[in-house]
Amino acid sequence: MFTKEKYLSDYKSNLEKHSAELTKNIKAITSLKYKEEIELLDFTVFTDLLTLHIVVDGMDRDASQYMYDPDVEKDIFYGNIQLLEETTYYLVSEDEENAFWKFYETNEEELNKKEQIILAEWFANCWSKANGSSIGLPSYVGLHDYENCYDLVNKKWIDSEEKWNEE
Repeated sequence: MFTKEKYLSDYKSNLEKHSAELTKNIKAITSLKYKEEIELLDFTVFTDLLTLHIVVDGMDRDASQYMYDPDVEKDIFYGNIQLLEETTYYLVSEDEENAFWKFYETNEEELNKKEQIILAEWFANCWSKANGSSIGLPSYVGLHDYENCYDLVNKKWIDSEEKWNEE
């Protein structure tokens, strides 16, 4: 039997298993030099069924993305760096799959909202431990193609389109 509380608790616990790795990878980008064209950092969480991975892109205010080429300049941050490789955030045994998906579909809207909050809080905690604010750029984390994202510097939710406006 699946419950919302148990699912969300397990979701959070499974994310926390990857805190050290994410914190280490965020810390690694704090020591890089940033191309002057980069005006903000966009951390994107991509989800696929029960897995996720996280990428950071260096962007300008026109939403142009700068690609990272480690063979060009090794200590320069462009973007498109994977901070967390694909990882499972929730495990379901084969014999529970049908019951799980029925439960999830029934509660999808509420679970999505709470997952987004848990994910942002977890990421923001890792960001803080890694001293991510030392980068000195506006920085946002959000789920791919979601309407809202979390402003890591100002510690608040914003409409994803707002990050492209000058502050």
